[in-house]
Amino acid sequence: MAPSSSPLLLTSESGEKYANVKWEELGFALIPTDYMYVAKCRQGESFSQGKIVPYGDISISPCSPILNYGQGLFEGLKAYRTEDDRIRVFRPEQNALRMQTGAERLCMTAPSMEQFVEAVKQTVLANKKWVPPSGKGALYIRPLLIGSGAILGVAPAPEYTFLIYVSPVGDYHKVSSGLNLKVDHKYHRAHYGGTGGIKSCTNYSPVVKSLVEAKSSGFSDVLFLDAATGRNIEEVSTCNIFIVKGNIVSTPPTSGTILPGITRKSISELARDIGYQVQERDVSIDELLEAEEAFCTGTAVVVKAVETVTFHDKKVKYRTGEEALSTKLHSMLTSIQMGLVEDTKGWMGLFEGLKAYRTEDGQITLFRPDQNALPMQTGTERLCMTSPSVEQFIKAVKQTVLANKKWVPPPGKGTLYIRPLLIGSGAMLGLASAPEYTFLILPLENTTSSGLMNLKVKHHNYHRSHFGGTGGVVKSFLEAKSSSFSDVLFLDAATGKNIEELYTCNIFIVKGNIVSTPQILGTILPGITRKNISELARDIGYKVEERDISVDEMLEAKEVFYTGTATVVKAVETVTKREEALSTKLYTMLTDIQMGIVEDKKGWMVEVDGRDDLKRSLKSRKRKPMFLPLCMI
Repeated sequence: MAPSSSPLLLTSESGEKYANVKWEELGFALIPTDYMYVAKCRQGESFSQGKIVPYGDISISPCSPILNYGQGLFEGLKAYRTEDDRIRVFRPEQNALRMQTGAERLCMTAPSMEQFVEAVKQTVLANKKWVPPSGKGALYIRPLLIGSGAILGVAPAPEYTFLIYVSPVGDYHKVSSGLNLKVDHKYHRAHYGGTGGIKSCTNYSPVVKSLVEAKSSGFSDVLFLDAATGRNIEEVSTCNIFIVKGNIVSTPPTSGTILPGITRKSISELARDIGYQVQERDVSIDELLEAEEAFCTGTAVVVKAVETVTFHDKKVKYRTGEEALSTKLHSMLTSIQMGLVEDTKGWMGLFEGLKAYRTEDGQITLFRPDQNALPMQTGTERLCMTSPSVEQFIKAVKQTVLANKKWVPPPGKGTLYIRPLLIGSGAMLGLASAPEYTFLILPLENTTSSGLMNLKVKHHNYHRSHFGGTGGVVKSFLEAKSSSFSDVLFLDAATGKNIEELYTCNIFIVKGNIVSTPQILGTILPGITRKNISELARDIGYKVEERDISVDEMLEAKEVFYTGTATVVKAVETVTKREEALSTKLYTMLTDIQMGIVEDKKGWMVEVDGRDDLKRSLKSRKRKPMFLPLCMI
């Protein structure tokens, strides 16, 4: 595939405002768009200016470390279109920073923050007709950083590739009420000293088995427990999780095993803004089971309430509905992202892997994309890979989204899910860093389902992650699904007593005014949505704790929910229908910010505007919260 000779191709040249997409039917599935961003660099060097090229397959060596050893990082963010037809990206700099963190962990070279943001900007503009109308969804942006150079022995790759692709997406989960999580006590998602705290490509395939088993049993997703004790919850398969009890919102700490989610961080801020005490601490499974409310956060899921959690033979229902905290937080967040409220926090910008939203005014925005770039860099360091800088990451995402802008769903119809990938693409045989790395971003359709979930707690055989290992969740997921569960909730590998994550989400439990979530200590990915939800919960007065959470504690929780980019915030069903569900509040708060329904006081939403100067935008963000205009439609 030959790169385009043009530095930026805009699909608006034909005069077509939107791509031919049925925005009302958007889910979270890949919808190929027009363009993607690609950049390469040699080991020890910096990423040079990438190019916008037609979306399509890439050529990679069979000896690349990404293919042989999984040396790669990916990010996820979104671009939104506002009601006045502006395109904005949510906190893109956070994604760039996370990619850099991951790259350092994997000994990779990452793009600078400026390069990352600019790449995201170019990509979004090149695909702006794919950005859904305001309220119809978002343009998901997927930045990738991979070891693409050929190599045989174990060593840093001689070349790295940074790429960004985008896809319009809708809801990650189609269930209307909440998620049904299954706690997986057999598989672990991450472990101390591992790569659970970064968005390494190797973190996700191991959980597929648990997720498949859970889905085959009717579960929505899987909640994993920590590998050390097996008693504390960590994350859902692709989301951060929060629990609510009283005025306290708790979520597991990002201590190396949990991904520091951008949405998680944003939600935590919003929760504090509305009077909740947010705690990042160990959250035991017992505490989760005793929580009043639980919800998940993430770029894809935004904020999703948890309806039920199943651990062994015990099934607990949580508070959900319009009065739930997750609903409030979802509304607050999406309102900022969609430009419906002022972005006083300066969150809207363009960075890596997340979703692209189209606001009511036509803008395309990304939610906290900078948070995706950092985890990718953290992951690259862990896998001895070269990652693009935050700037390169953001720029790549931008280019991908812009090139596929017609795929961004109309407002309220979904989002363009952006899937950044960083893989070791260089040829090599032995276990070592790839001689070449490839970074790419894929725009995908959002397949998030709605409704509440019935989870099965995986208490034996499988763990989503573990200390010193990579975990595995597909089998558990299939077993759970075969038993009519929605998903699987995993326990830690070390003790099998603490909950960790679902298949792709972080998990939270709520009890009183305390929201607890497994801490990030290496076995849980520090989800961006998890991070945002924790912030939002604290903003509204909840105490958020990141700590070990035993399965017993989860079973006694009043509410449970999980978070993630795809799922946002998902609640587990509750029997206390008349009580206010925190997950519902948080979901509303977060989605209202993301969809531009309420003022973005957090400054999380970043606009996409091809006429805006990148450096001026970055400097302005440092001076005060603001939108980064990336594209005026």
